[in-house]
Amino acid sequence: MPRRVGAEITATLTSAPFEPIGTREAVDIGLLDAAFGSTAEEFRAGVRGYAERLARDTALSARVAEKRRVRTKDEQRRPLASYRAEELLHSHACFFGPDRSYHEARHRFVHKLGAPCAV
Repeated sequence: MPRRVGAEITATLTSAPFEPIGTREAVDIGLLDAAFGSTAEEFRAGVRGYAERLARDTALSARVAEKRRVRTKDEQRRPLASYRAEELLHSHACFFGPDRSYHEARHRFVHKLGAPCAV
């Protein structure tokens, strides 16, 4: 994410209070490349059109090769497995640590209770 939107926006998006953003804002900040329509039908048509343009793109092989080269370089710097291990440690702390906010949020989500009232 930092490569897409920068460190500051990444920190904002991944820190409390974890406010959702819409697709338009995600496109505006560079998190998404595109958003396809406002309805399911517009979305399907947009994705289909994008896939067709991609299939006809003569530079596709070169772009895929470049992505593969960059990914290999990234993997040499820090293997993907290390990110997974770090995330599991963080998840373990959320599930089994002293902070009960995850369990409260899960309970509220499962039982469709909505967000707690702010005082």
